[in-house]
Amino acid sequence: MKKMLIAIDPGRDKCGLAIVQPDGEVLELFLVRATELLEQVQICLAKYPQSQILLGDGTQSAGVQHSLASLNQTVILVDERNTTLQASELYWHKNKPSFWQSLLPIRWRSLPEPVDAYAAWAIALRFLQNTKYKIKTKK
Repeated sequence: MKKMLIAIDPGRDKCGLAIVQPDGEVLELFLVRATELLEQVQICLAKYPQSQILLGDGTQSAGVQHSLASLNQTVILVDERNTTLQASELYWHKNKPSFWQSLLPIRWRSLPEPVDAYAAWAIALRFLQNTKYKIKTKK
């Protein structure tokens, strides 16, 4: 089995989670309450046991990283600047807009749902494009 990426867009109330193949294709997208993130990551690790965990390095990352420490897994911090904008693009790529929405630039289209999971996918894509990230290891 290929090594999958479990990418996390950390948030105070909700977190985006994406299971991404090494070629960048997304397998699963989740939007979970922050309080349920650890449990969902454990489920993903059981399903994809050789996965790498990627975590966006934004404001809420320290708390999420602390929560993930109990997994005894390496967590790779990834720069998450501008991933929300990239998430919108990924959303519209995966969910074709209506004719009227397609006439608007992506940044002007209203999103019908939160895109945190797509931001997690964007974090994985960024990691795949550039692997010069600081690796934090649980000792």
